[in-house]
Amino acid sequence: MIMTKWMRRGVALIALAAGLAAPGVALAQTCAGVESRVNSATSQLQGAVTSHITTRTSAMVAQEIYQRQRLLSAMHVLVRQDAVSSEQVTNADRAANEALANVIIEQSVNDQMRQAVADYGSTGHNACQLVEQGRNVAAMYAAYGSARAQMAESIREQRTATNDAEFRERLAEWSELVANADDATIASVLNGDTDAARKFIAIVAGPPRPPVQAGTGSVRSQQDRVLAMRDDARNSAGVYVLADIAANQQLRTAMEDMSENWVADGGEEWASRMATENQRTVLLDTARIEAQNIAMSALELRQQVMEEFALASFALSYVDDLASRPAPVQQAGGVQ
Repeated sequence: MIMTKWMRRGVALIALAAGLAAPGVALAQTCAGVESRVNSATSQLQGAVTSHITTRTSAMVAQEIYQRQRLLSAMHVLVRQDAVSSEQVTNADRAANEALANVIIEQSVNDQMRQAVADYGSTGHNACQLVEQGRNVAAMYAAYGSARAQMAESIREQRTATNDAEFRERLAEWSELVANADDATIASVLNGDTDAARKFIAIVAGPPRPPVQAGTGSVRSQQDRVLAMRDDARNSAGVYVLADIAANQQLRTAMEDMSENWVADGGEEWASRMATENQRTVLLDTARIEAQNIAMSALELRQQVMEEFALASFALSYVDDLASRPAPVQQAGGVQ
């Protein structure tokens, strides 16, 4: 805009000079010194215009560079602010996602804990008492075999004598036992009273047998040994069965005590509690009941086997006793 203004002034001066040179008008260039003054003024004007144009151009270029630097600086700041803002948004989104993930994990853990408490918080009906009773059953079962063996062995020793003096001593002990054993009844065997059961079995087994003399090779000596072995066999079967029943009663009593948790009054309490328990607790108690039923069934089966063994031994002894009796003597007029 500045350059155009000065150019217009120059054009006006040139037009003025041309008008002065028109015909019929006095021409300035005809005057002495005018041309040199005009040329000088024109040169000065041209220099001033050129200088002004150069100065304004330089100022415009400098202003343009300054404004461009400011624009670039503003754009740089804008880019940095946009980057920082984007990073802040990203960080905020990540923090929000992490917080949401923590909430979800915490909620999941709480749900699992509540579910675990619901599933495993109850251990069933009278669980602690069942553990103690189970230990008692295990202890009775572990002692059952040794108790039976000790009882049978003690009775066998009471009936066995190696010489006449020992026989008389054992016979006196057995006679005293019979005279004083008022509580030695079959009830003591069935009730699990070990001492009374041992006395009853010893009385049932009978007095000690006379000692068997060393074999001489004679028929009589061999017959004595056979009779002694037969007597031992008969007594050993009966003593074993009775000792097994007596030793078995403590185990049976322990298992019946455990059954009371689910039958009678304990069964009513168990049923009312199972109505409010979860499925796992019901299944757990059902498994315990089934295991106890299987154990009781096995115990009953063993008892039946012992009873059949006792009956078979009795039948065998009875038949053997009949077979060992002397045949009746046939006389005239009938059997004597």
